[in-house]
Amino acid sequence: MIPFWTAELGKKEWHAFQVSPRTGILYCRMENDRVFMRGKAALYFIASLFLPDGSVTG
Repeated sequence: MIPFWTAELGKKEWHAFQVSPRTGILYCRMENDRVFMRGKAALYFIASLFLPDGSVTG
């Protein structure tokens, strides 16, 4: 979502607040073609994603 909103609004830094019993703040920054994120986190889920060859473009 950061690349989308950066393009839409021209804003390169974002702060997100999770409104739930497990509150949290996420800080995001767009630099060139990369998104940098920081904040406190807890491991919740581990998964592997397998995509067919050629399904991802870069």
